[in-house]
Amino acid sequence: MKDKGIIVYTGIDLPLEPGAAFEVVVNELTLALPRLEIHFEAGLEGRVIQNSFEAG
Repeated sequence: MKDKGIIVYTGIDLPLEPGAAFEVVVNELTLALPRLEIHFEAGLEGRVIQNSFEAG
């Protein structure tokens, strides 16, 4: 099957300043994703890697 370049967007509303909300989301991803065998690299050039494939 050929990659169709599907893009998925999601959103969340938090009663926080944008910087604080970003930190909350990054911290939750850092804790949760390893359970699914997904590696999350936070930062400006961050990545999401699963099975040696860069997913985001």
